[in-house]
Amino acid sequence: MKVYPLNDYQIHDLVKEYFYLCNFYMRDMEYKGRYFTNAEAVYQAEKCINDEDKDAFALGGLFSDPTPARDHGQEVPIVDDWDDRRVEIMYDVIKEKFLQNPDLALRLLKTSPCLITEGDRFGDTFWGLTQNGGENHLGNILMYIRDNILSYNPKLF
Repeated sequence: MKVYPLNDYQIHDLVKEYFYLCNFYMRDMEYKGRYFTNAEAVYQAEKCINDEDKDAFALGGLFSDPTPARDHGQEVPIVDDWDDRRVEIMYDVIKEKFLQNPDLALRLLKTSPCLITEGDRFGDTFWGLTQNGGENHLGNILMYIRDNILSYNPKLF
C-alpha cells in the first residue's frame, strides 16, 4: 500500500464536515450477509470467532451502534490471526462502505489530493497519528480507496 507523506494540505481529523470518513458515521451497509449501521460495527464483528457474537454487532444487535461496538469489541474472543489480518479487514470494510454508498464515495473523491489522517482524539498510533507519530493505517486506507475507487466499480458514478 502506498504511504502518503505529511504536508500542509491535509484533513487532520475525521470530525465535523469529514465525519463521514470515520467508522462511527452511521450509514447502512451489508457485509458477508449481515446488515450493519456503521463500519465500526462491521470491523468489530469480523474479530469474532463465532456467528452469535458477530450477530450482536449487526443491525438490531446489542452492539450495533459504534461506541458500544468499539467497547464490546475489546471483550469478545477474537480469531487467532487478528493482528495479522486487521489492516486487510479494515480496508475491505471501508471499501464496501464507499462502494455501497456512492454519495460518500463522491465526497471522498473530492478530498483529493488532501492527506487524510486520523487525528489525536484517541491517542491511537496504529490507525492514526498523534503528536508523537503513528502509522496512520486508517488514513492510508482512505486515501488508497480514494485513489482507486473507480477501478473497483467504474459504473459507480
